[in-house]
Amino acid sequence: MYPLKRLAGSAFFKIGIKAGLTLIAFWFIFRGIDVAHLIDIIEHQDRTLLLETSLFMVVQSVLGGVRWRMIVNALAHEASQRISVYQSQRIYYIGVFFTTCLPGTVGGDMVRIWMTRDIGHPLAQAINSVIIDRMIALIGIGIMVLITLPVIAGLIGVDIAVIYPGAAAVTVAGLVLLWNMERILKPFSHVKPVHWVLHFMRSLKLIVSHPGICLGSICLAVIAHMSYSLSAFTMAESLGIPMTVMQSMTFMPLIMLVTTIPISIGGWGLREASMIGLLGMVGVKPEAAVVLSVQMGLLFMLISMPASIMWLLNRRHAKAHPQQFQHE
Repeated sequence: MYPLKRLAGSAFFKIGIKAGLTLIAFWFIFRGIDVAHLIDIIEHQDRTLLLETSLFMVVQSVLGGVRWRMIVNALAHEASQRISVYQSQRIYYIGVFFTTCLPGTVGGDMVRIWMTRDIGHPLAQAINSVIIDRMIALIGIGIMVLITLPVIAGLIGVDIAVIYPGAAAVTVAGLVLLWNMERILKPFSHVKPVHWVLHFMRSLKLIVSHPGICLGSICLAVIAHMSYSLSAFTMAESLGIPMTVMQSMTFMPLIMLVTTIPISIGGWGLREASMIGLLGMVGVKPEAAVVLSVQMGLLFMLISMPASIMWLLNRRHAKAHPQQFQHE
């Protein structure tokens, strides 16, 4: 039993499971695909629009770095714990590379925490800033989903008057629970995991106590998601896929939400399956949806590849000048 438990907890086993699920998803996707039609779509693509698509993706990444810097600096107890524009953009960009390009268990969030600690910031501050940043990114997706609910309701034939009250009730209940979490868990503060949760809740309340930073970071999250949605729209335009801006704003946040489920490598397979399902509701053929999804993933990987060089240079500099690096 012990060897089996050790195997199940190993990084290679987890990567293997994700790789297997990704391959199974692609098998289900491609078994009903007309390959000739897929190739025809690619051959007639207007590649001049790829630059515009790339710019929207870059904007999304830059805004993510700006948002995260606001959070880190809001949690700082002293000037030395604040992070510069250059540092935040560099670390965030490298985090994007690890999230999109590598299949390992060390994701972009862990790399951000590691690098933030390496430049002299407290570990707790680094962890809390990344978790809060993730939460705000999800809130941004939630806001876009709520705004575009009428489009989804119209496609699936559900009365919007039924959806909005239910969504509002779930949202309010979640916020009330989150806000009272510290009071609920305080009697158990002697338990180490609970102690970490309480520390995180204090950091979260610190962000909320600064309305400008809180609302500003949420607005940046929404704009970043809109930028990614626009990149999908311009990519669809280049492929001749009949998808409107509003449809892209409706579908892409849902697809981003699905790809956050950690059961595949980099969201591959999940993104393609959800793209086929959602775009199919507006008459987009599976072949077109697959091409759009795969090209979006590959282009985002290409854009983040230079961060690998930045990472290697960062590691080399850290080894050569450890003291300087700690106080950069």
